[in-house]
Amino acid sequence: MRASTIRKLCTLSTLFRSHSAWKAMALASSSSFSISEHNASEFNHSSMSHNRVPSRGAEDSPDDDNTSSEVSSIVYSPSPAEEPVVVKEEPVVEEVDYRKAKMEKVADFTWCPDLSPGYLLTKRRGLARERKNKWIFKLSHDERFDRLVKMCAKRLGTGTTLDVFRQLGRETGVKEFNALIKMSIQKARTTNNEYIAIEELSKAFHLLENMKECGFKLEEETYQPLLRYVIDMGMVKEFQLFSDVVRAECSVSRLGYYEMLLWIRVEDEEMIRDICEYITVEDGQDTAAMRENYLLALCESDLKIQITDVLKNIDITMLSSAKSIASVFQSLGRLQLESLAENLFLDLRAQDFDEDDISGFIADYAVSIPNLAVEDIISKFKSLHDLLEVLHSSSSYEKLIMYCCDLGKVDVALDLVDNMCEAGFTLSTRMLQSILHICEETYEHILVYRIYSIIQRFHLKLNGEICRCLVNFCVRVKDFKGAYKMVDDLEKMNFKPNTAMYNAIMAGYFRECSALYFALHHCYTISQHINVLSYYSDSYYQSGTVFHDLWPLCYCGAPTIWSSLISVVPHLWFVFYGLWLSFSFCLAFFLRVFLSERPLRKNISGALRVLKHMQDANVNPDVQTFSYLISNCETEEDIIKYREEMEQYKIPLAKPIFMALINSYAACGKLDMAKQVILDPNIPAKSLNEIKSVLVSALASHGQLSEALLVYEEINKAGYNLEPKAVISLIEEFTKFKGELDGMLMLLTELSDLDYWVDGCFRVIIYCIHNKHLSSAIDLFKKLKDKFESDELVLEVLFDEVFAAIATSESSNLQIGLDLLWAVKNELGLVPSRQCLDFLLSACTNAGDLSNARLIWREYEVAGFPYNVLSYLRMYQALLASGDYRSANFMLSKIPKDDSEVSAIIKACQETYSGLSSVAKTKTKVTKKKEKREA
Repeated sequence: MRASTIRKLCTLSTLFRSHSAWKAMALASSSSFSISEHNASEFNHSSMSHNRVPSRGAEDSPDDDNTSSEVSSIVYSPSPAEEPVVVKEEPVVEEVDYRKAKMEKVADFTWCPDLSPGYLLTKRRGLARERKNKWIFKLSHDERFDRLVKMCAKRLGTGTTLDVFRQLGRETGVKEFNALIKMSIQKARTTNNEYIAIEELSKAFHLLENMKECGFKLEEETYQPLLRYVIDMGMVKEFQLFSDVVRAECSVSRLGYYEMLLWIRVEDEEMIRDICEYITVEDGQDTAAMRENYLLALCESDLKIQITDVLKNIDITMLSSAKSIASVFQSLGRLQLESLAENLFLDLRAQDFDEDDISGFIADYAVSIPNLAVEDIISKFKSLHDLLEVLHSSSSYEKLIMYCCDLGKVDVALDLVDNMCEAGFTLSTRMLQSILHICEETYEHILVYRIYSIIQRFHLKLNGEICRCLVNFCVRVKDFKGAYKMVDDLEKMNFKPNTAMYNAIMAGYFRECSALYFALHHCYTISQHINVLSYYSDSYYQSGTVFHDLWPLCYCGAPTIWSSLISVVPHLWFVFYGLWLSFSFCLAFFLRVFLSERPLRKNISGALRVLKHMQDANVNPDVQTFSYLISNCETEEDIIKYREEMEQYKIPLAKPIFMALINSYAACGKLDMAKQVILDPNIPAKSLNEIKSVLVSALASHGQLSEALLVYEEINKAGYNLEPKAVISLIEEFTKFKGELDGMLMLLTELSDLDYWVDGCFRVIIYCIHNKHLSSAIDLFKKLKDKFESDELVLEVLFDEVFAAIATSESSNLQIGLDLLWAVKNELGLVPSRQCLDFLLSACTNAGDLSNARLIWREYEVAGFPYNVLSYLRMYQALLASGDYRSANFMLSKIPKDDSEVSAIIKACQETYSGLSSVAKTKTKVTKKKEKREA
């Protein structure tokens, strides 16, 4: 099905004729007559009728129990603890109306369990919280309904789906028809089988006819997917057929828009020329709408000459709406027709067109210009305003701000916000939320101070979500003091703090403590610890828990600590500032650093202070609050305490609480109690799989791999998939054992999300490297190439990560790293990056392998990478490590020494390998003395 070839209508017409003939036969035939799948179609007129029972299609078999179970599995999946619903069989009669019996069973089915008001309230709050976390600011009822219709139609068939909705008290309406038409067109687009595509197109056509028979008006939302599909496929005759069906029910002028798109798609120059002439020559009032739709379709194309000729010969002020004029200027910007755009702007200005609209058109034109920097677009925006002598409008500012946000240029967007507010306009809460959303996505949390300054200076309106984001951004940059101050300031601005704001602060305390734990445990020198503590100083100054977190310093070695003691105290002045400082306290502190064996504690005190602030502000905690507290409990007594507090606040159990209970029991070593959580009858059926996945992850991360696999099998038997995080936990646990490659590869197939799949794939590749599974590693490399073949940059970064892991691992992994390098070149047909060669050269240094170092050195030339300072330094280090001092001196002569950092690296290399050098020189002298004596 290609656009250049217009398919014949014979097959499609045959389907339509057979459908009409079959309809007459079905009405005249008896109930016992068997209709074959080829001649029958479930999309018949009677199946949509409201005043008679629809006839059966082939896919609507008389297997009532089957259909009933399918429907029940879609709408309600009971938990294992509940008894299965038993549907009583009807007595056997000689003549049975199978569809009627089936619909009675469906109608009698218990669709929803009895739910208490408290549970429903908790469920609604949990859903609202999830929407906020995902930045959903509008209702998505239509999307949910489309998914439900699609799911039902996939399992039951479209005819049965409509019957089920009618039996449930929902009449067949426009939403149902639209959803099924979209589904048919989607199937036609995704299939490679021409006959399946024709069949789905036939179904969509019959649905349109049925809508007309039911008295529904065909709006553009209904017929647009169908016409768009036949246009994309270049089906001229089919388009004419569908247009005849739609024409009587909708605006004929709107069909002109799709007609023009069709001629542009099939590149019919004669028809395009005739329509362009029609737009410019015809001037009747009754044809204005038709000509406007032709023009809008033309502006969506890349036909520069035709667009220029038409726009030079018409008056765009005659277009019916500002939206249509904006589309014209967007086309001019996209096609870079600057002179024509300026002339049209001047025409609008000369006719005293509304200045706010002109300003909006300028923004539409400017942001549509391709390959132009943001600063240049803003400059063009301002210069056109100066040329036309019009003022900026609020809508034009917002268009520019949204354009900058889409490009991730938040700082430029804030500059525009400043200009907008200084001009006397007010930024809407919707725009402010969009800016905060982009800051979250681009990790520009540091801009919170500038945003908050704008809010204060121009008294912008706020809502709960904006305030939560502001507080959360302060926490993200580890400014807890600033977060509390912001909460107080908002209260002074007559905005009452809400629970979500305090939850953000509480989560920050737990998260930042974990980050400090990770950072300190990956430091190996006193200077590294000082840098880490300096970075985290602001967030830990309030609680003073930094003293408890310094115990890893003892692993740096006592001599290093004592020699650096004098330099440590000045660097830690930010910690001691404001505290009672004396000689005895300092001595006790350093003794604790040297001798303490206590594990690192979480910042529980900071989190508890958040609860105190909430009580003072008369803000009640919610489910999320207690999920944070419970998940970070250290003892079973703490878990019990918080559950009692939940009962005091009348907070019912919800999904986050069940997950937190599993994690906290596992952290306390109470794995049996963690297993008991999933048996709670209050767990919603749709959340059971997620909660079980959390249990799998907790069991796997605590060494209970066999128990985790048992729960995993239960999930599979129930027909669900394991959550991605749990799959990653299982893969990580498998990496600790040898001979588990097959299990990890099987788990990898369960990951459908690309990000999680890449994470799991990387872990499996590292396992293959450590266990010398070369062929499996190469296979995974090939899969990575297949998934990122269109994005070479991402593929290069992923490969670099693998070779970086080889460089930092044991020297015995050097050979498999070299084998992977040859596989990348020979089997994958890729050129290894400079970083890959750098990492392999570092691995040769660690292994002291001179021959392979020289081999890698030659690969730089083969790959076309010129040698630079870093490559010379790495090769110099490899030569020193392997004992080839003569070649090392020669390499040293090629390194420029005017850079102080380069000189420092050279000095460090010489100091590191000086012992080896002295030993080698001593051996050389002894050998020469022996030779002299023998002579």
